[in-house]
Amino acid sequence: MPVGRRSRGASMRQRSPRRVFLSYTSELATSVAGGRSFVQAATDAINRAGDVPVAMQFFASSARPPAEECAEAVRTCELYVGLLGHRYGSLVPGTADQSYVKLEFTVAGESPALPRLMFLLSDGPGIEAPQSDFRATARQERLVSTFTTPDELQMRVYQALVELDRYTPAPYQVPAPATELVDRPALVDDLLTELLGGRAGTVAVTAVYGTGGFGKTTLAQMVCSRPEVTERFPGGILWVTLGEEVQGVQLADKVSNVVARLGGQRVYTDPEQAGLSLGELLDERPATLLVVDDVWSEQQLRPFLSGGRDCTRLVTTRLPGVLPRGVQPIRVDRMGRAEAEKLLTAGLPALDDATIDRLLDLTGGWPLLLSLVSGAIDQATEYVSDPQEFADELAGELLTDGPATALLDTEDGRGRAVRATVEASLAKLGDGERDRFLELAIFPEDVDIPLDVLTLLWGRTGRLSPREVQHLCWRLAGRSLVAGYRSDAGAKALRLHDVIRAYVRTVAGADRLRRVNRAFIESAAEFAGSDDQGATLWWNLPISSRYLWDHIVEHLADAANDDQAEELACDWQWIAAKLVLYGPAAVESDLARVDSPISVALGRAVGRTAYLLAPSDPPEAVVDTLRSRLGSEVQLSDYAAALSSEPSRSLLEARWPVPDLPDPALRRVLSGHAGRVNDCTFAPDGSWLATVGEDATIRVFDLPSGAERFVLSEHRATACAASPDGTWFVTGGRDRTLRVWDPASGTRRAAFALASPGTVLACTVGGHGRWIAAATHRGTIEIVSASDGASLAVLRGHSGPVTGCAISADSSVLVSVGNDGTIRTWDPIRGRELSVHRAHTSGIAACALAPDGRVGVSASSDGTLSLWTVGEDHRHEVTLTGHVGGVTACAIGPAGDWVASGGLDTRIRVWEAASGAVRSVLVGHTAGVTACVVSADGRRLASSSEDGTVRIWDPAAGVPDAHGAGRSVGVSGCAVSPDGTWIASAGQDHRVDVWDTERGAVRLSLSGHEARLTSCAVSPRGSWLLSTSEDGTARLWDPETGRAEAVATGHSGAVSDCAVSPDGTWFATAGADDWTVRLWDASGAKPRATLSGHDDAVTGCAISADGRQVVSVGADRTVRIWDAWAHELLRTWVGHDDVITGCAVDPKGRWIITTSRDGTVVRWDVATGKGSTLVHLADWATACDADRSGRWIVAVGHDRMVRVWDAQTGSCQAGIRVEGILDAVTWDPSRDRVCAGGDRGLYLLDFQRS
Repeated sequence: MPVGRRSRGASMRQRSPRRVFLSYTSELATSVAGGRSFVQAATDAINRAGDVPVAMQFFASSARPPAEECAEAVRTCELYVGLLGHRYGSLVPGTADQSYVKLEFTVAGESPALPRLMFLLSDGPGIEAPQSDFRATARQERLVSTFTTPDELQMRVYQALVELDRYTPAPYQVPAPATELVDRPALVDDLLTELLGGRAGTVAVTAVYGTGGFGKTTLAQMVCSRPEVTERFPGGILWVTLGEEVQGVQLADKVSNVVARLGGQRVYTDPEQAGLSLGELLDERPATLLVVDDVWSEQQLRPFLSGGRDCTRLVTTRLPGVLPRGVQPIRVDRMGRAEAEKLLTAGLPALDDATIDRLLDLTGGWPLLLSLVSGAIDQATEYVSDPQEFADELAGELLTDGPATALLDTEDGRGRAVRATVEASLAKLGDGERDRFLELAIFPEDVDIPLDVLTLLWGRTGRLSPREVQHLCWRLAGRSLVAGYRSDAGAKALRLHDVIRAYVRTVAGADRLRRVNRAFIESAAEFAGSDDQGATLWWNLPISSRYLWDHIVEHLADAANDDQAEELACDWQWIAAKLVLYGPAAVESDLARVDSPISVALGRAVGRTAYLLAPSDPPEAVVDTLRSRLGSEVQLSDYAAALSSEPSRSLLEARWPVPDLPDPALRRVLSGHAGRVNDCTFAPDGSWLATVGEDATIRVFDLPSGAERFVLSEHRATACAASPDGTWFVTGGRDRTLRVWDPASGTRRAAFALASPGTVLACTVGGHGRWIAAATHRGTIEIVSASDGASLAVLRGHSGPVTGCAISADSSVLVSVGNDGTIRTWDPIRGRELSVHRAHTSGIAACALAPDGRVGVSASSDGTLSLWTVGEDHRHEVTLTGHVGGVTACAIGPAGDWVASGGLDTRIRVWEAASGAVRSVLVGHTAGVTACVVSADGRRLASSSEDGTVRIWDPAAGVPDAHGAGRSVGVSGCAVSPDGTWIASAGQDHRVDVWDTERGAVRLSLSGHEARLTSCAVSPRGSWLLSTSEDGTARLWDPETGRAEAVATGHSGAVSDCAVSPDGTWFATAGADDWTVRLWDASGAKPRATLSGHDDAVTGCAISADGRQVVSVGADRTVRIWDAWAHELLRTWVGHDDVITGCAVDPKGRWIITTSRDGTVVRWDVATGKGSTLVHLADWATACDADRSGRWIVAVGHDRMVRVWDAQTGSCQAGIRVEGILDAVTWDPSRDRVCAGGDRGLYLLDFQRS
């Protein structure tokens, strides 16, 4: 058991794991003196730093040449770690002097954003000549170090990665312009004035409505390249391009890319949640410029507007209506005459003035047309003798086929101009080249099309060779028919301007688009390979084929192969491969492109699990994590059952439904408050939700998206309520004031001080928005004018704090409740009390009224919910029980036919009002519920909690039984019977639960402990089980009858762990408070011996397989070995840097495993006492165990992962992530099965070997 558990609010937000390419020569992969290899030491350091290692051997099975695959793998990583020994290594085929490691080093150097960290084995004899030169080159890098031993290498790699965390260069993501820029000084000056004005905010650049091509993006590129702009934004310049078609999951992926660039988790599948994460990251940065290019809707822009106190947004759009209120856009219109002439004539031979004037008139100062015309003339110089003559002919064609210059102000006119200009350029191409150009219409908007993808297409449709494809790209770029063509060595790619893409899609037509898509798919399928039945194995695509991974489902759908698109998007092998490579947003994007019950259910499952699918070690753990949670969707039961049970790799598979599945009624979790959320209120139309918290902030969330509109921080509010028309809401606080807010603008309308001072505990709006009722801790309810704050009445009657109030829809009746246990009704107009009623035996925390004012409900600290009628015959109708502990919140449906309640037990219960029957129990909060409120249409229920979240539920979608298999209170310890038929779990609710393994149900609950349990163990024959507790005792139980057999007392404080001897005649316990290990006879729990020697809490104990030795570990960071019979200390080992939290012994007596708060899992050689680190986790390691053969080791920790390692090689074989932190783990002694326990309950996992 970990001593002193970390509080939930104490941990900092972690950055996203980085992909680290680990490059090395084979000599460094060999174990050193029987221990770890240098490669394993570097891998451990990367894991310890919270990153994901990517090594060369992962690519050996690819169909592509290894050199290509390794080079592309380097480019997909964010860091490069090179280990250089004394040998140069294998040469790349076809090269005379380049090794694979040198190739990878060179490729990493192509990108300034890919740091190279170099580690050199200390100099010695036998360094090969080319390696000596390579080492000399490597020493020029910024981060270089030498090493002699694996332990030294691990320390240096880890320190370098941590140092790199501290040094994060400001990002500069401005795309290079496709052509030489023509300065537009007036526009540049205007935009610079806005950007350099010294304030953060949103700056917009917009053009005429409708068609693009007037240079908005180019202007932004021009300004962002200015040195004064880069100096103004030391936090860097971020750039994201959207486009009309980017919505939903695709938009979330765009936002997540920016999140990942700033070091955040790239796991979001909802744009608004990704935007919230982006805002938090921007809040932590110095002044930063975020460019959002080509925005088409408010919904697209909204995720980029969250947070960022010192962030300026530069937005380019054709539609100024999408911009936030108050933004004054800069209009980008036609070029001036001088600017247009410069763009037209740049690089061309001399043309006469008359021709230039004609072309300038015909193109109307439109930059896109000017570029097209200039490109056509430039390319014509290759094959015409007189460019002047060609320019005159082109002017004539534009005059004939294009619109009059005046019509360029209309969308139709601009479209005709594009058509005429493009056709004029295409006329000089051959028929085949024209066809190839039109085939570009199949590619998505605003996407780089790699050269190898174009080769797949044009090699099939036009039989073009790669060289011919590149030549055609140059020709199209020269004519400005494409927005640009990058031909650098790193990434050859072409991109269409969206205006021209719209034109070619129109010209190509639907039938041709389908045919070309099919041809492209056939070509790409050959690239992927097929099985014996001819089915394409798309999941075997090389990692370098990112375009195909991203867009092949889209192409299948566009080819009218809907069945194939759905089949691929829903194929588990495709989902698994894509999830590992590109994350959950990429998977959900595919699923969103097809429409079937399975794809919708899979998309929902991925979206609800996305926060658990961050990159991990092993990488495939994300796949097994998702698989374990498919049970949250009823529609996927057959799909999940059909998944292969013969894995090609080792994996962990949930034997029971995992206990932390999201409740089926949960629709969204709203986060942001740093601590308890006190109250929440819906807008009457359900379009927003306001919340108030103990962090002294008021937050307004957009619904249903969940996007945070505003964060307001004028007072510590304790209550809130919305006006009937939704145009304002009110908050009341500890400062004894009411404040009125505009939810549309986030501004405060008014602030009123109460005439009767007191902290506001509840409030409501009445009189059709004319007045506000505020309940205070001084026992009063004050009626205040909503317009000027004048006190209209003060209602007195309660003898203590008034904790809740509610108003009928017609405002004729006001109800209040208080700590005095009374329910009072009032005439708010006349200010007189109508009735007093008691329905509880203790204080009342909250109340609610049905809209018609006839039925009310109240929630009490006595653990009950009461329904009662309102009026002269005010009477109690029914009492509802079911919560464990006080009921703290309540709400009533709009028709009065159901009520909801929330309590200290973290549950939300939905009840039938008439019968009192439980409709559903909603599970999700991890701390007490503080308030609940129903939307006006009754379709949504919001609950706020001490856990800092607000959860949105569908009250009709819940289930009555919230306890599935494995679901329980927090588990601190677990043990499995010798035959594996039952499991014991030590609960945080003071009980031991005995579970039936097959049914996944509790068959016995054993009570007797008086405090939180810490561990449990089972005797070798399963005839008794042992539990320990913070109450200072260890108890022996009969697992069949549940009878307590004996109680071991003697420790002077909490008992942290226990172990049973192999023969079952005695057991050991560890003392957290008295720092001792105690040995006891199993018969009667009589004390045998006390082992003293630790200098701090003893946190764990274990007994050797022969029963001759006891192992103990503690907060003093020592491992101690004791003679179980002589009761003497034999050995003490030191090696961990923090509290040791657990230990386990090898069944064959070769080694001991320990876990620690320093994040390490260490294997100690019993013969030598030497420790070697198996892994370094990103958070506390808390518990471990070994299987019956000693081949496999399992460990868990606060990183929420269950992992299995090969004890011989130290390699991680399988893993799975859960929602809560884990404190206990054990192997099933009868089979390959693991049981783990933690905050969210008990997990039973089958370990399937490959």
